[in-house]
Amino acid sequence: LFEKNPRAVAVAGNHVLDEGPVAVRAWLKASNILMPFMTKCCPSLWSFTGANFAVQSRAFDAIGGFDTDLSYDEDTNLCQRLRHIGRIIYSPELVVTTSGRAFTHDHMGLARLLRYRPRPKSKSLKDLNT
Repeated sequence: LFEKNPRAVAVAGNHVLDEGPVAVRAWLKASNILMPFMTKCCPSLWSFTGANFAVQSRAFDAIGGFDTDLSYDEDTNLCQRLRHIGRIIYSPELVVTTSGRAFTHDHMGLARLLRYRPRPKSKSLKDLNT
């Protein structure tokens, strides 16, 4: 995909759970169905899931990699910063299947939200427009 799209800095695909809470699996399934529409009509709103994406190493280095000061949503933050330097391609044929066991004890991150701490500021985007 990178060869066909020289401006592409990342590719992402669908994420499927083979087990876990029904609500979480249904949410991911609906998200996978809506993804082609979202990427075309609202390209700046969608974000790839941290479970299924690949980033060009030069792009990863250019934006400073993951923001390790964040305690959650590092993948969303990475996606937002990558958009400033290139294109992110969605490819429905790229599918990863993982276990949903992590959601059994922490349904949709509820426990994490209950322990919420103010999010630190993310890495700056000012140097990405070069």
